Amino acid sequence: MKKETDEIDVSILKLMQEDSTRSNKQIAAMVNKSEATVSNRIKWLADNRYILKTVALLNADKLGNKTCGRMHLKFNEHSGSGLKTFVSNLHAISGVSNCHLISGLANVIVTISTTDPASFAEIVSKIAAIPGVVHYDLTYMLLEPLIPERGFDFDAGT
Repeated sequence: MKKETDEIDVSILKLMQEDSTRSNKQIAAMVNKSEATVSNRIKWLADNRYILKTVALLNADKLGNKTCGRMHLKFNEHSGSGLKTFVSNLHAISGVSNCHLISGLANVIVTISTTDPASFAEIVSKIAAIPGVVHYDLTYMLLEPLIPERGFDFDAGT
């Protein structure tokens, strides 16, 4: 039974990350393997959580989300039940795109995406009111990205 990824798996992952609408037949032709082999490998990659899910990258600007920013939070209990309560409260707030634990001056970074500065401020107020939040800083992303979302970098560290 297969236990690790190989060059073929990495090639399949790169192709899927570039364009997840490619069919198994198209990917098979590009990696010079049979469609059945590619199908089996994609299933294995998904079953073993190399592929978490397949999603579309949306144009937030065209969808009306013209205000985006990050909130760097420091809170007094960043593990155990305090973290679980924080995450639960954060899940209930519409406009929160993602959240990551970080190290440094803050414990958490939250990405907010919404329609306008007023709703952005409202979301910030809701997050700041979560029990345990003791300090926050904001960063607005008002301009076009210098480097758009690229996904996983297979060549990092080489």
